[in-house]
Amino acid sequence: MSLFGTSASVRWAVLCLILPLNACGRDRTSPTEVTPVDVRDSGSEGGGAGQGQQDSSAASCPHVEVVPKCKDGFCLIPRGCFIKGSPVDEPLRARYREEEHPVTLTQSFVMQDHETTQEEWAALGFKNLAGTRTNDDGGKDCTEPSCPASTMTWFEAVHFANEKSSREGLPACIELLDCTGTVGVDFECKGYRQTTSSYYECKGYRIPTKYEVEYAKRAGTRTTFYSGPFEPVSDRCIDIPHLDDTAWYCTNSKGTTHPVKSKKPNPWGLYDMMGNATEFTSSDPYAYDPDIKPETDPESQINTKGQIAYVDAPYFAWPALLRSAARTGELYYFMSNPQRTGMGVALGFRLVRSVSPEEAARW
Repeated sequence: MSLFGTSASVRWAVLCLILPLNACGRDRTSPTEVTPVDVRDSGSEGGGAGQGQQDSSAASCPHVEVVPKCKDGFCLIPRGCFIKGSPVDEPLRARYREEEHPVTLTQSFVMQDHETTQEEWAALGFKNLAGTRTNDDGGKDCTEPSCPASTMTWFEAVHFANEKSSREGLPACIELLDCTGTVGVDFECKGYRQTTSSYYECKGYRIPTKYEVEYAKRAGTRTTFYSGPFEPVSDRCIDIPHLDDTAWYCTNSKGTTHPVKSKKPNPWGLYDMMGNATEFTSSDPYAYDPDIKPETDPESQINTKGQIAYVDAPYFAWPALLRSAARTGELYYFMSNPQRTGMGVALGFRLVRSVSPEEAARW
């Protein structure tokens, strides 16, 4: 199923369905410098039952100090522990998919500080389809070189990661099986498999898991959005001032994506972690622990069923879908759907690469 070639009303109806029990412009803002933030003892917005649960979890899961260390378009995300999910008193949360629990990631990684751009996509020789489609409501991709790459399949995004790894002498993290065709035209594969015993141990470029995305997105923050609280609360398209500064979303995007890095970054120096383009992950959208136990390197074995979660709601999203804990949607590639399902406006990706302790120390 794709949410990116349908009318706005249909897209939001589908978004509400795929978020279990979840309730369902201004001129460009110049980015500002980010400063180190020590979040190990940070508090939380709100109170009630959620506050107590957060405090209890945080006591056993101290967060590393958040210091922006970025170069060559990538930022270091140190290994560590974070509280995944949302407190029970967070407005418009999903009831069964956002239970708070500690997650430890044992591998440091670097993450693109921006969504992969059309310029980067084309530089590897891939056909750029961004801007060739519009949504039924007129929504579209911007087409400047610094706009997010989009309108590719998950297989093509993985192929991009593998090609970038190959050119830098790094291994592929996902091997695509029995592929035919040309990227941007008719590229299809019959399957895929990971190349290392743990997905997190691979040293090449790869599509992140949803756990890495939430850890990187939150950057130690405990509020609904990494930029601040959910005020005022609404399940509609409303203006929230701190989101205007950090995200392209329904109130300020004017029906299109925008060049990357044109809003303020999060505390780790990452741009567009809310809004602008939706991003592929390598995660199974239905992989979660119903007992809410602490997890270490979850989904180190990626699913090969063709169930792919994506994160970060796009430029037309309402604030409820920009929440750090929100799950945006999923694609199914091997369930009688054409493998080119998912191509559409504002559907792109960003890369990560695991780094050794020595490289992390030098970053």
